Amino acid sequence: MIKKAYISILLIILLICLTGCMSIFPKEDEMLLLPVPSTAPVEYKTINPTKGDIVNSITILCNVANRYENLQDQFFSVDGYLEELFVENEQYVEKGQLIAVLSDREDREQVENTYLNALNEFIRVQDLYVKNAATEYQFRRAEIAYNHAKEKYDDLYTYMTNKELRASQSGFIVNIRSFTNDIAKGTPIGKTIRFCSIATGQYKSISGTASAANASKLKPGASVIIVSKEIEYDGYVLTSEGTNLSFGLDDMDAVTAGEVVQIKVIIDEVYDVLKLPKYAVTIRDQKTAAVRVLKDNTPTNMEINIGLASSSEVEILPGQGIDEDTMIITGTN
Repeated sequence: MIKKAYISILLIILLICLTGCMSIFPKEDEMLLLPVPSTAPVEYKTINPTKGDIVNSITILCNVANRYENLQDQFFSVDGYLEELFVENEQYVEKGQLIAVLSDREDREQVENTYLNALNEFIRVQDLYVKNAATEYQFRRAEIAYNHAKEKYDDLYTYMTNKELRASQSGFIVNIRSFTNDIAKGTPIGKTIRFCSIATGQYKSISGTASAANASKLKPGASVIIVSKEIEYDGYVLTSEGTNLSFGLDDMDAVTAGEVVQIKVIIDEVYDVLKLPKYAVTIRDQKTAAVRVLKDNTPTNMEINIGLASSSEVEILPGQGIDEDTMIITGTN
């Protein structure tokens, strides 16, 4: 019985071993799932260098403003309400010409009558007092009433003799005060508020700021393009102080005070050079870069010298074995 049991166990083990050995060899349908080494060639995406221009430029937004020579502010000497305005902005006036006038004070008639009555009463009482026909009390009371009336009359006289605003110099009216709804009459005018200004000369200026690096490249006299209302004009740099710049045009009437114009400035430029898109080049520094060249369907890494670079293109310097027929690898299909 032990022998039979032992033989049965050996048979079972042998059967298991045979079954395992058989699984080492794949079945026909299993062989279809095995990876097959690829022999297909790699297809590369390539581009060719091209000939053309590279222009580096910057754009600066600038304000157009009026600038004035010998500017004098004009003020009324008294407070009041505007009666009439006789000038407008940009109008030329002569020195002493009437600019505006204030309304008469509403209490003018009352102040004048009170003053005349007080003066006559003071003269009458004074004459009686000299003749001892009036007491000192009556005299002093008439004198005080007269002095009070005279103070108000003097104030009225000062107002009446200063209610006109006249030009302090010959020139152009500028910066005239604006009035709500263009209604000037009745507007309160304070003597501490500038009513307008007069300039002996005026001109427009175009000014803006740039980075220190860009501003340093813009020397006075350098050419620029000024874009106003979508029209381009030839302009030039007037001043360059730190990051502050000003520009000029031969005909400044082309721009309008208050508008914003574009200043286009060419910083660097090269023409008819061999160039590549930046995405096809690995830039090392300002002078060197790397490219992958396809020769006989074999990729080759090349270190090359570069020239001017823009935001999208790079100049390939000559004498490096690269021309318009060279295939530059940009990727694979």
